[in-house]
Amino acid sequence: MFTLASLGCGKAGSTTVLIAFRVVQGGGAALMMAQVLTRIQRTFTGTGRARALGTYTTALSISAIVGQVLGGLIVSANIFGAEWRPVFLVNIPVGFGVAILSYSVLPGERGLKTGRLDVRGASLLAFGLLVLGVSLIYSREYQPWT
Repeated sequence: MFTLASLGCGKAGSTTVLIAFRVVQGGGAALMMAQVLTRIQRTFTGTGRARALGTYTTALSISAIVGQVLGGLIVSANIFGAEWRPVFLVNIPVGFGVAILSYSVLPGERGLKTGRLDVRGASLLAFGLLVLGVSLIYSREYQPWT
């Protein structure tokens, strides 16, 4: 989802389309992070889990810094005259490479009992987070008591 949305971002012809694909990309990133944390919780125990979470946190921290610098360099280079688009398009080969590598390297979870997705609970959580986020963003502007 993240990789395909990155392709949509890189090919976007208008700001509205770019924003729509960025929303999908953000959703894909959130799902990806949840899957990684779930995999760590289900695969590791004890000090192994602590080490895996430390490695995960370190990778996120380093990539946040490197991503900003690399993104700035890519935009400044104006590769093929594409201005900002390569910032999104770089995710495509990386995403497909990681998908292929993870499919071949990570162990499967055959035989594990899996539960059903709690759609109602997930929807209520998403709505609650949306209301919280919007209220935090706009609360400073709307103060009827002043």
